[in-house]
Amino acid sequence: MKTFYAIVLIAFVGLAILGCSESTDQLVAPVEKVSNLNDVGSLDKGGPVINIATGNPAFFYDGKIVVSAFNAKRYEDGSANGQYEFWAHAFDPTLGNKWHGKVMALTVYDGNKAVIGGVETGQYGFPDTYDVFVMIDNGEGVNATPDMRSISIYWATTIEDAIRVWSMTPEQVINEISTQWGMNINDVMVPVEIGNVSVK
Repeated sequence: MKTFYAIVLIAFVGLAILGCSESTDQLVAPVEKVSNLNDVGSLDKGGPVINIATGNPAFFYDGKIVVSAFNAKRYEDGSANGQYEFWAHAFDPTLGNKWHGKVMALTVYDGNKAVIGGVETGQYGFPDTYDVFVMIDNGEGVNATPDMRSISIYWATTIEDAIRVWSMTPEQVINEISTQWGMNINDVMVPVEIGNVSVK
């Protein structure tokens, strides 16, 4: 029964992100936002789309679900756009356990590891705070190794610090997250129990 409610919740969050109607023509430092596209290789103001990362990964922590959903695209000129949402019932609600963000950076490593950065928006979380998180696509099917996501994100309060971490490799970002939150570096990435991550 727990799995059923989790799937319904993930579907709701995913639909909420896809249904957002914010303008995608505004300039967001340090890169220009461009409109969403469906396929790698499509053309837009940033040129061809060279990478796409999407997903709705979730896991359970102390019996409570931690849900996320994201869509991000990187263009030939280095710009990126998209949206992400985290809904962490398992963590202290006084810290802001639900937040929405706009993607500002996406880099893909080894064909399946994504470093995603953005700025938080909306009434939840910490608006105008910059985020960095890691997602790993380990393939599809019942025999595939589970996809992975960072249990937390790196929070940057200045654009300079955000750009510094956005430019790091996944392993370096994982180290930054573990340092910021005082975590064992081996505990930063957790398996996706429900949902999926796709990186290409």
